[in-house]
Amino acid sequence: MIHKELEMLTMMCEMEKARTHKTQAPPRPTPADMMNNNNNNNANANAPKIPNLQISQDPISGQLIFKREEIRKGVFRPGWNLPTMTLEELGEIEMRDAIEREKRQKEAEVLEKEVSL
Repeated sequence: MIHKELEMLTMMCEMEKARTHKTQAPPRPTPADMMNNNNNNNANANAPKIPNLQISQDPISGQLIFKREEIRKGVFRPGWNLPTMTLEELGEIEMRDAIEREKRQKEAEVLEKEVSL
């Protein structure tokens, strides 16, 4: 009976090992591993490359343009234009415009009445 129990225990140990190997996440790379992978071109073949530093001159202002710095500045910028004013500011502008249009319309009506007399 002890032999059968011993077989069952060894089988359970093997099943437990197999289960832990399947559910275990792969070990995280250490900084030394990452340095070795960076030196290995095959590991990063599909990674996007940042272009080398390109210096050009703006034809209008004559200032030097550094391509790498422009890319670095735009890394965390969204790909769309952000609003330049709040809804409250837009509402104030629209109200001013509406008041001005109303004044001009009243003036035009007064001029029209004077011309028709």
